Amino acid sequence: MIDSEGYLMIGRRRREGIRVPLIDPNKNPVGLDRRLEGETDPARRRMLEEVRYHIAIEAALNIEGAIQRLAPNPEYVLFSNQGPPVTIAGKDAIRRDFYERLVDEIDPRLEWDIVRCLVDGRDVITEGKQKSAVRGSALIRQGFDADPKGLYLQYAQHLVIWPFDEDLRLIGETIFFGYMQSPAEVVKRPLKAEEIGAYSGPVIVPS
Repeated sequence: MIDSEGYLMIGRRRREGIRVPLIDPNKNPVGLDRRLEGETDPARRRMLEEVRYHIAIEAALNIEGAIQRLAPNPEYVLFSNQGPPVTIAGKDAIRRDFYERLVDEIDPRLEWDIVRCLVDGRDVITEGKQKSAVRGSALIRQGFDADPKGLYLQYAQHLVIWPFDEDLRLIGETIFFGYMQSPAEVVKRPLKAEEIGAYSGPVIVPS
């Protein structure tokens, strides 16, 4: 349920009258917190904590902090229906070709509600529902009529594999993008500024 000012009213928060923005980055590390409960294997905990840190520091908009903590030879691999897989190797390229390009397309304050989290060997796998605010300028570049300064709601279902090296350092991400709408559908839902929240939770550095 969304109230007249664009806040999502759900569960306990709805009963208590607490308003949650439609896009709530505070949800992003919750799936990792759930998976960490009861996990006693030190290696698995270490990897889960690293992924939790990466997700939280991104939500806090400290992108450089996320990049600098990656393993020495990091790599992002991107799969989508837009063409063949794209591999981005090295911190400079990841900063330029992934994060800067991403921020050019969407507002970085996105919500990723992780509903599945698996860990084994040297990999963590997370899957979740994402809500993000697409920039009108990006939609215009795709040929759609939009407010160049506006933001538009996009739903997606993304799966990410997080590989680790032998020292349990995060190598990067292998991302499978699963968009639920066409740009034509996205442009039908402009967002108000108050519908996009900010991350206020903890960013816990793994021990």
